[in-house]
Parts: sequence; C-alpha cells; structure tokens
Amino acid sequence: MLQVIESTEVGKLVPGQIAVLLGRAPLVHGEDPVHYDALLADFAGTIGPTDIIEWIYVKELTDTVWDIMRLRHWKSAVVNSGTKRALAGLLTLHDGTFQLSSTPDSGNVETAEHWFTGGPHKGYIIDILTRHGLGDGASVAGISAARQLEILAVMDDLLDTAERRYGRALKQIGDYRAEWRQKLHNAARAVIDAVPDGTAIAAE
Repeated sequence: MLQVIESTEVGKLVPGQIAVLLGRAPLVHGEDPVHYDALLADFAGTIGPTDIIEWIYVKELTDTVWDIMRLRHWKSAVVNSGTKRALAGLLTLHDGTFQLSSTPDSGNVETAEHWFTGGPHKGYIIDILTRHGLGDGASVAGISAARQLEILAVMDDLLDTAERRYGRALKQIGDYRAEWRQKLHNAARAVIDAVPDGTAIAAE
C-alpha cells in the first residue's frame, strides 16, 4: 500500500497525489525526518519539478544524497566505536608488546576508560602516548581505523556507489528536460512550418 511522506513541510510542497506515489522517506532508526524533508524541500525549490517524472528524479536525488551523508556518519561511528579498544592496545607500547591486530586485555580496557571519563589514570595514559608521539585523540582514532579497515573499505564501496547514483540522477534530470525542450521545439516548428508564409493568424 502506498504511503504519504510524513512531513508538514513536504506535505505543503509536494502535490498530494505525487506525495503518495513518492512514498515514505527511507529513514533508519534515529534519523530525523525533519532533516530529510528539509533536504527534499531544498532540492525541489532549486530544481522546480513540473511533473511526476521530475518529482521522481528529485526524490531519487534526495535519497542518494541522504545515503551519502548517512554513510559518512556511519564511517565516523565505526572509528569512534573502536577508539577505546585501540587506546587499550596502545597502552602496551611501554612494554614493547603492542600489536595492531591484538586483542587488548580487560585491564587495559578498563584503564583506557579513564581517557574518556577524566579518571585518575588519564595522566598515565597521556604520558605513554606522548612518549611515543601519539599525544592526541586523532592518533587514537587512526589506530581504531587501521584496526577496522575491512568494514571501512566496504563503506567506501557503498559511498562510491551512492556517488555514482547521485551523478546519474543529476544527468537524468538534465536529459529529461533537454528531451522535453526538444519535443516542444519540434512541435512548435511543425506548427510554424505548416502555416504558409503571409497567412494571417489574427481573428477576423
């Protein structure tokens, strides 16, 4: 069953029957429909769709850009989610046992928590990182990313696919409008050419 997009803003912007055909916003749990609707409204206001085909292209463009923003957010979330374990692994630098792919022991994981909470061991952590030239959060995030290259590579592939979809959507809008303009031109030329030179067109 077709559903109307749930949005006060888009509800005012999108003609009713077209809104039914476009369907719901493709959101996952935690995403804000207001932000999605604002993006759709921006694209619609810029492009100015005039029929259902152009509205479908605008919707595809909106969904694709939303996918790109979502995947970039997810990549950051993947790196951030691994920073504690990455930091716990870095705490072994002082005894020379650090391995990028090793599983940190629970004691170091508990100690690493102090980096984020400002606990009593934070100074100890900063000292270890500083002595090895890693005294900032970006270095820890880099180790987290390095430990999760496989999943980040998958996300990069998804981003690449979304970027190509974005390019196709833009091209489709341009091609459709160019074809439409050409059809109008051909129709107008046919009418003009069918009228003999000097024929009056004014009402008698």
